[in-house]
Amino acid sequence: MDLAAGPESGDATFERAQVDVGTSLVIDADEHLVRGAFFDSVEGQARFVAGAQVVSTAGPPIGDLSVAVREVMALIEAQTGFPLQPEDEHDTVPRAVTLTGQPVKPIRVAIVPTGAHPITTALAAVARSTHSIVYVLDAEIRTEDGVMSATLLENRARGFRPHVVVLLEGDRAQAEWASAVGTLGNMLADGTIEQMIVLASDDFQQHVIQTLGDAPNLTGLDPGQYETHEVAIALETELSGMYQERARNVPNPGLSGNWAYVSRLRAGDLSTRFIARRLEKSAASVDISSGTTINWSNVHTGGSLCRPDLDLHTHIRGIFGPRFEFARALLPFELSGEELANWVLNRASRPRVVAATPRDELIESALASAIVSHAWEDMANIASEQIEVLIGGPAFCCDAHPALGVLALLNGVQPTPLGGVVEVHLDPDGLLVAAGAVGESAPAVAADVIEHDVLAPVATVIVVEGEGVEGQLAVSGRLTYDDGESVEFEVPFGTLRRLDFADGDSGSLWLTCEPGFAVGGSNPGERMEFGQSVPLRGGEVGIIIDARGRPLEVEGESSAISREMVQRWYAELGIEL
Repeated sequence: MDLAAGPESGDATFERAQVDVGTSLVIDADEHLVRGAFFDSVEGQARFVAGAQVVSTAGPPIGDLSVAVREVMALIEAQTGFPLQPEDEHDTVPRAVTLTGQPVKPIRVAIVPTGAHPITTALAAVARSTHSIVYVLDAEIRTEDGVMSATLLENRARGFRPHVVVLLEGDRAQAEWASAVGTLGNMLADGTIEQMIVLASDDFQQHVIQTLGDAPNLTGLDPGQYETHEVAIALETELSGMYQERARNVPNPGLSGNWAYVSRLRAGDLSTRFIARRLEKSAASVDISSGTTINWSNVHTGGSLCRPDLDLHTHIRGIFGPRFEFARALLPFELSGEELANWVLNRASRPRVVAATPRDELIESALASAIVSHAWEDMANIASEQIEVLIGGPAFCCDAHPALGVLALLNGVQPTPLGGVVEVHLDPDGLLVAAGAVGESAPAVAADVIEHDVLAPVATVIVVEGEGVEGQLAVSGRLTYDDGESVEFEVPFGTLRRLDFADGDSGSLWLTCEPGFAVGGSNPGERMEFGQSVPLRGGEVGIIIDARGRPLEVEGESSAISREMVQRWYAELGIEL
């Protein structure tokens, strides 16, 4: 059953009192961490009861995922007294056991277009909505005069080591097809490539069959006979199925009895779509673990992104590139490019190291923002920045400074909500993914957990859009609490202003934007009120007025925001430097 379909099918999904939710265990595993979440019935509702996480043992030196899985289950057993590792068939076990995450390595996909084709970008985008590392081999395999080189193709392909190659007929196929087929065919024959998907007209497909034979690891489709979205869906289905099969056959996951696998992308997508429909708002969820995942949805549609090659651990080198300087500019202290590069390389060589000092936490937070910003670019044709609910996973949760996670999310996604207001939620236990995973088979459980254990904002952010110079007044306002106390404030361009507004507080907020600045769809100079028709929701961080503009201009000599201004962001949010 589709969790996201719940609100559309009456309220059947939410008939909690009539549903025996039983107990559910979700294990979220990848090569970085193994996390467990245990759900049980509390006063007729499914609730998060206990959780634990340990360093993964899937990779070297142990190479056995079950070691970490059993350790997590033992920790949850100690908290609950519920036996999760039965000694015989008569022992009580959870009603539902689900494995999620990225328990096996992602699919490596190379897309090889023989010249330009309008579907290339769509294929790369849809491949990145699966647990796949995607490499489009185009300019890198061509000589200076634009001709495909068989030598360059082979060198690049062997260096990337793709499991799957998608060979696409482009506008140079007449000249390049035979060379590409011969080169890739040799790699298919020697086992370097596991599967080749040929997207071409019938004549070019026949050439492949004549050259390579009708092999079982060779499939084809004529994109000219279908709509672009149909071809994209076919590729997505193929890649998702491959990963699902690998995950279901993970050797010795440490789980007893019947267990199901739901991918992290699928689980996050189900939960994010449910939140969007339940709240009737656009929502996005973001996390960085072994790779980076983003899910986005509004009431009508949604999309997902997986970048296994971008994270803060084994794949932290992926930050080198266009967003590296963005990360450096977000730091509240001076750090040269060489110094930051050395920090990144040290983390890559010791990916299990945890940030142990405030300085390291600030560097990690800036890098997280840059990673999300870079990954979000791949969502440009799928998602909108008009996000009203933004949820950060465990990577954005710092017990000492929850505002640090809020700032990292705002810097990475840079939401521009249609109404000007975005609620930021932090999910330290990874419950959004865990709920989505169990929701594939038990949507009532997922609905309860999301509503009661996930949806609790730590901050409400009001985004002021517009351009100006540092220090120019952007917006002024007054926050009036229900007890009669009030706070008046002015927020210059390039700054943040935090207002105390805890969970359970109530009041109203008035804002007046200066010429050239606006909140949501308001007009410059228009007075806006928040908290009357729709109550303001506070949290541990409170209310943040974000008058830094969109996009954030923090890079380069022409930057509108100085290092000193960045330091004030942290100071205003109470983050110790």
